[in-house]
Amino acid sequence: MVSFRRSALLARDISLSQRLDHSCIFLASLIPIGVMVGPVIYDGFLSLVVLLWLTRLAISRDGVVLGASGRAVLIPYLAWYGAIVLSLLVNVAPSLDAWGHDIGFVRFLLFIVALVDISGRHNVVRPLIFGLLAFVLYAWFNYLMVVTMGHDLAGKEIFYYQDNQKIASRIASVGQFAATFFACWALNDRDLSGRKKISLWVFAIAVLLLIFVVGSRTAVISSASGLFCAFLFWGRRKIVVHGLAGAGLGLAIVAVLHFIFNDNQLDIRLNTLYHRLDIWRVSIHIWLDRPIFGTSVAEFKAVFEQVTASTDIFATGQRFCQLITTDKAYHAHNLVIQLLTATGLVGYLTFCWLFVAACRAIVSDFRGWRVGLLVWPVVMLVEGLTGHDIYASDYQPLVAYFLVLII
Repeated sequence: MVSFRRSALLARDISLSQRLDHSCIFLASLIPIGVMVGPVIYDGFLSLVVLLWLTRLAISRDGVVLGASGRAVLIPYLAWYGAIVLSLLVNVAPSLDAWGHDIGFVRFLLFIVALVDISGRHNVVRPLIFGLLAFVLYAWFNYLMVVTMGHDLAGKEIFYYQDNQKIASRIASVGQFAATFFACWALNDRDLSGRKKISLWVFAIAVLLLIFVVGSRTAVISSASGLFCAFLFWGRRKIVVHGLAGAGLGLAIVAVLHFIFNDNQLDIRLNTLYHRLDIWRVSIHIWLDRPIFGTSVAEFKAVFEQVTASTDIFATGQRFCQLITTDKAYHAHNLVIQLLTATGLVGYLTFCWLFVAACRAIVSDFRGWRVGLLVWPVVMLVEGLTGHDIYASDYQPLVAYFLVLII
């Protein structure tokens, strides 16, 4: 009788553990949609994944299994997180919000660890890829709703889908990675059937069109760069490689010219570039003052405002932008400068370690669907020239999402 009860309890624990694993996988697959909807949603999904995974560990009492490939990426990610916390400690941030913001980055690390651990028991890749496909359908459905009915499922109006506003920016942020991933996969996986290749191209083109529609120049350029590299890889052993390279370069030029000269808004578009140049100048000045540990991620904005208010940083030269005042900035609008300014050389070097580890994991095995990951580093670097803040709470989930696929 005792043995029977123990067996029953063990079977129940195993069943509950499996349900928790499946719940984690499902919630993780919804993160691309969550990023588009807003911070409450994607942070909720991500936090639930971590909470359910920790609950599963407590119930099963199993150890965490990461594997060699997982450790190769997670160790530098842990070092990068350590640099963020170290910068916070050195700068002694004055507010509890700053402490909570920077230390809270641990949730992304735990998310990656959770999914890598679960991948040893269940197929995680397939649901995550379907999550990207679901994002494309959800984004187009909402956009068509807002065009035809005046609002999307959440009641947001067309304004939020135009000119790189909140939802438009989020769509472009996810879309640039999704589109190039699907295109590179369809182009370079020789084992795919014709039907699957067509389906992947349909999704890739659908995302690219949506990026054009919402008007994100940075996402268009990064997507064009990713496609260019995907075609280069496809034609690396073919005579037409030079023609494809020219076509890709032409596509990139057309994309840039389209967004520069569209609607005769050349002055406005150039002013946004000049504004970034001014932000870079201030940010570099801040980094030179704190070269090792930076300002801390949470305090970047406050330090930026203090520097522009207390020093005449433009005394030795004219502002590039005369129409937009450079008195505050949420981030440096450049990947390298932001890494250096927020976390100093320590954060920059640890991120480089993580980036190289991720690239090595990609090139070590790019068979099947993994071939689509080859363009991920290109898109991230090109988009990082003027685009999203690497520390932003709506960008880190995407980094974590793709790192799980990479590992």
